[in-house]
Amino acid sequence: MSRKQERRPTEKTDNGHQTPDRQSPADAVPQYDEQENTPEVAAPSAPPANPDIGPTAPVQQVEAPEKYFKGRFHAKSRPDDEDKVTLGVHNDVSGEVLVIEREKDVVLPERFWDCARNAHYPQFRQLPGQPRKIVGKVLMFPFEILGESTREAFLAQKKEGTDKLKAGLDKELKEGAG
Repeated sequence: MSRKQERRPTEKTDNGHQTPDRQSPADAVPQYDEQENTPEVAAPSAPPANPDIGPTAPVQQVEAPEKYFKGRFHAKSRPDDEDKVTLGVHNDVSGEVLVIEREKDVVLPERFWDCARNAHYPQFRQLPGQPRKIVGKVLMFPFEILGESTREAFLAQKKEGTDKLKAGLDKELKEGAG
């Protein structure tokens, strides 16, 4: 039976109408706070605790595992574009930044592809005697997704890139000191 067809026990009210004896969250009626004038939804009462197992535990949300995709960032389209792609995302505790080479296959978590998808600037069109108009958006780091990948592939590429970066920095430090 669907939710709408579900039968619930009813009780008679003072005016003779029959109403369900318990409200579900979908049936909750907004009640307005007099001071703030904002709606507050009346929550249904909690089910009684089972004496055999104690009070019911709160429901924990399980997050879906993060998806990883293989892709490639396009070459620079303008001379003032960055040589490498720099993407940063914020998680619950801190931020994470990746510096990515262009024109090479790279595996990234979905959140970094979303970051690149949202990094854009407006494209304008100016006609004589008229104000300029925004006619579209241009990606700062154009890319293409090549397919799905794995976390292990991402971590291996990240370690390889970090090792290259550290080796380059060590070389610069030795040349600068010598």
